[in-house]
Amino acid sequence: IAALKHNQRLYSSLANGTIEGLALIQGNKVVDSNAQIWSILGVKNADELQTLELDRILGVRHWKRMNTRWNEVVDFEFKNQIGQTLVVEGKMSQLESNPDFLVLALLDVTEKRQISNDLLQTKERFRLLVESNPIGLFLVVDGKVRYANESGLSLIGVEEEEDVYDQRLIDFFEDEDQAPLAEDMQRILGGERTAYLEVTTNTSNGLKRAVGIQMVLSFFDNRPAVQVTVNDLTTRMQLVREQLRRTSVEETNLLLKEEIEQHQKTQRQL
Repeated sequence: IAALKHNQRLYSSLANGTIEGLALIQGNKVVDSNAQIWSILGVKNADELQTLELDRILGVRHWKRMNTRWNEVVDFEFKNQIGQTLVVEGKMSQLESNPDFLVLALLDVTEKRQISNDLLQTKERFRLLVESNPIGLFLVVDGKVRYANESGLSLIGVEEEEDVYDQRLIDFFEDEDQAPLAEDMQRILGGERTAYLEVTTNTSNGLKRAVGIQMVLSFFDNRPAVQVTVNDLTTRMQLVREQLRRTSVEETNLLLKEEIEQHQKTQRQL
């Protein structure tokens, strides 16, 4: 009896100073518990908890998992006595001072899990947005590519991200463009802003493409990175060429018309 009281006093001193719900168990019976576990299980006090079958509340499968994986954290979802569906981290262990006693620890992580799920959904939406963006996007760390979206890969003539990963981004551009690109990336990492650049890609298949480059400071795996956006200027250049061609044709027609009119005027004078 003295040993039991000592263990209960020891347990109570530990239980009252933790955010975890704790229950001291002997022979499948709860002999002591703290207020945190009452709240998690949806009961009012220790007396009400002692009348309950924990394996039924938490779920037989979850209860067996904790009993066969001592000192390991087990995540699971259950519905408590007042109908709340909670996600908890549970752990079962022996009381060091007396192996006849087991300690059940439960930590309510429902809100944490919801925040985590919301964050994952936000990341997934962002990933889909980036992947489907017609603008090329690269994340560059120490001058080497750590991420590229599909549009970016297409602009530099690469099919798989693995083919560009850990490669120098500037190597996919014309020789005369490489130095300005490298200088701008260093300036971005130094906290400066850089101007918009128009450069030309130099792909492995020999195709060259005019592109516009903009850079901003970013982070990748907690390391400073340069976010490089690449716009395809091919369509714009085609429009410019077409406009120049039309202008040239119009000017030629105008000159021809003036020449004909001058010729007709000369003819009349004769």
